[in-house]
Amino acid sequence: MSDISTKLKAQAEAKFELTVARKTLEERVEQQLLVAYNGGLFRATTNLIAFLSTWPVDTLYLKDEYNRPVEIYRTVLLTKLSQAYSAVMNDWHTEYHELVKIRKVDNV
Repeated sequence: MSDISTKLKAQAEAKFELTVARKTLEERVEQQLLVAYNGGLFRATTNLIAFLSTWPVDTLYLKDEYNRPVEIYRTVLLTKLSQAYSAVMNDWHTEYHELVKIRKVDNV
């Protein structure tokens, strides 16, 4: 193999590995956003956090990830979801930027 084709092959392999690593990271983040509460499983999303932040009643029924109605105490679930979301997003940001450093062509 010539020097150019060796470099191209190495770059293609690095790009593939980066894509796989990024996809794996995204899947892990999605799993870490799941919060178990009162027999239900809830995904910590900005929409759910915003909804719980503005809802005026403290006890209500929400549909969980399995489409089951679960009685929740708004402030308790809001705290759990906010903490999970913040921790997961901080970790994702850190790990994603580590992947971006690897992406640089100079590192291949």
